[in-house]
Amino acid sequence: MGTEEITTILSLALSGVIVYTYSSLRNAQRIKSRFNMFAVRDNLVLLVAKGHLQEDSPVFDYFYQRINRILSDNKPMGYHDLLLAVAYIKTDRSNLRKAIAESFQQSQKILAMEEAKTPETKKVIDAYYAGVSKILLAHSNFLRFAYLASKLITVSVVKRFLRAVVSRDIDAGLVIIRHSKKASHQLDANLHTA
Repeated sequence: MGTEEITTILSLALSGVIVYTYSSLRNAQRIKSRFNMFAVRDNLVLLVAKGHLQEDSPVFDYFYQRINRILSDNKPMGYHDLLLAVAYIKTDRSNLRKAIAESFQQSQKILAMEEAKTPETKKVIDAYYAGVSKILLAHSNFLRFAYLASKLITVSVVKRFLRAVVSRDIDAGLVIIRHSKKASHQLDANLHTA
């Protein structure tokens, strides 16, 4: 066997290890995100058990139903699912927009209720939304890529902005210091001559 064959075999083996590791990590993230939602549901039920929330409350019902639906539909979302969603949007935009608007109104109505504003309930609601985000990122390569790309772009833009602002502010501060020193020297000179 020559050097090229050995290099090719090692490259293929390394690629296999990388793919296996990546898929194992993704599977672990999916499982972790799923169990995170179980914990959120348990904490929601605990709010009822501790008396912070009523079992027949619209807040409890809204989030409990959504968590159960998420847990029952928790499956990987791939490009096929994305294409189906895009096709659905193109064929039936009015119904989708209406459904999104209704869902948004319902969630705003629930979040505006006094029960949803207690610190204990807010903590569980925040955990719910964080859990949904983790599930989406763990199950969709496209969303994960978009999220990471947006973070990288945002970080680089913010860094450039901060560099520009900080250096501009430092320059402005140095100018002020120079002017202060000059004014101080002039004041000292005026005091000595007077």
